[in-house]
Amino acid sequence: IAPGDTVLAVPGGLHLMLMGLTAPLARDMLFPMTLIFEKAGRVEIEVFVEGPGAAEPAAGMDHGAHE
Repeated sequence: IAPGDTVLAVPGGLHLMLMGLTAPLARDMLFPMTLIFEKAGRVEIEVFVEGPGAAEPAAGMDHGAHE
């Protein structure tokens, strides 16, 4: 991700896996997240939860390995 760029997580595209959550996420929830990059270090962001995506994961994406 280039400095200053905006990246959207979309169904079938770029995404993050949130594992080990201590509470469920709810639609319209806003929460802070810290991303840690190799060169940029810690970057604080806010995440807005829009709800489950309507699209299926992109072909070839096996999320079973994330369990």
